[in-house]
Amino acid sequence: MKKWFKRIYIGIFILTVLVIGAVNIGMGVMRFTNLEAEEYFDERGFEGIIDSIVVNGREVKIVSDKPEESDSILLVFVHGAPGTWDAFKEYVTDKDLNSKARIVSYDRPGYGGSGDIAMPSIQEQSEVLKEVIKYFGLKRNILIGHSYGGPIVGSAGLDLESDAVIMIAPLVDPESEPLFWYSYFSYWKLTSWLLPTELVVAGLEKFAHTEELEKLKDNWKEAKGEFIHIHGLKDGLAPGKENLAFTNRQIPQNNLNTVVYEDKGHLIIWTDYNLMKEEILKAIDNL
Repeated sequence: MKKWFKRIYIGIFILTVLVIGAVNIGMGVMRFTNLEAEEYFDERGFEGIIDSIVVNGREVKIVSDKPEESDSILLVFVHGAPGTWDAFKEYVTDKDLNSKARIVSYDRPGYGGSGDIAMPSIQEQSEVLKEVIKYFGLKRNILIGHSYGGPIVGSAGLDLESDAVIMIAPLVDPESEPLFWYSYFSYWKLTSWLLPTELVVAGLEKFAHTEELEKLKDNWKEAKGEFIHIHGLKDGLAPGKENLAFTNRQIPQNNLNTVVYEDKGHLIIWTDYNLMKEEILKAIDNL
């Protein structure tokens, strides 16, 4: 019997290593190098700018479209955990959006071209976002965050009194923050060294997330601009019902606009590109 238990444990460990190895390869394939980004821009006839700024001694990679004289609105995308700027590459290079605003996406600290040291603090992440906004020098801004990026744009938007904050499938309710069994792979020393840096960073953020959301909990009541919360009720990673109930409780109704989809999941920002694009265009036109 002991031999069978030993074989089972070894089998589970080997399977875990194989899965982690596959994830490592997948993460490497998903991340855009600067050269790949430039090639992607060329294919779409897009004049992209790849730059970086230093915030509190940490380099932050930024990607944007070419500035136009008519630009008066800054549109900033903030990715979740894990993620990199290129999660929003289609939005950054979208000509309809480019015609109405300066589009920006960046690697949050700990991801991609912004180092490999985790920054679990939502407040610190929002300070980085505020520096990104300051770098472009435009007075009007719309902030768009997906998943973990939701509370980050929310926090920055509250401080800046942004024209609009769009949170897509955000994790904002500390009481319904899910923690999945596989999250521990990035926490255990036995397995964390096998993971790509982005997943380790995401794990550190994940384990601090509930506490960080608690710190932000009462701040939502100070909302001044428009807060748009978009969520699908089939979201298994950021429970739609609970997170929508939270924003309805915490954000003043005059400042809140909820968009609910019965049959959409967590990846709605990619699976339903045209729907999300229309919501963003609507927010721009309403300014």
